Amino acid sequence: MFSYNSMNTRFLPVLFSSALMLSLLIPTSTYAFTDIRNGSQLAAYVEELSAKGIISGYPDGSFRPTQTINRAEALKIIFETVGIRADADSNSGFPDVAKTEWYAKYVTKAKQNNIVGGYPDGRFRPGQEVNRAEFVKMALSAL
Repeated sequence: MFSYNSMNTRFLPVLFSSALMLSLLIPTSTYAFTDIRNGSQLAAYVEELSAKGIISGYPDGSFRPTQTINRAEALKIIFETVGIRADADSNSGFPDVAKTEWYAKYVTKAKQNNIVGGYPDGRFRPGQEVNRAEFVKMALSAL
């Protein structure tokens, strides 16, 4: 192993110019998520899902990979992945799903197709973190 101090300094210009040339030859991603590092394994997956319209990130340009998703977001991801079209109908019948919300059409379609049934209190709870069991149930029901 060598250190900077022990390395012959005449190789530094060659090392830096080689690194620069390589960086210009390696293709970089052009998607707009500000919190995903280009070239990472996650970037490839996120870019693919974004290109297919399955995910879109947040209005501030972030993807927030460590943030959990809620029940409404899970439905959208499932629908887009399996190819279920959510109609314009946004009257889900759930009192906590306003017709004007972006996810209302997904919740409505999911309820119509028995993908979701809501909680015993009659609410859907779209902003609640989706747990693994709920996600799997919704995904299998959608298939």
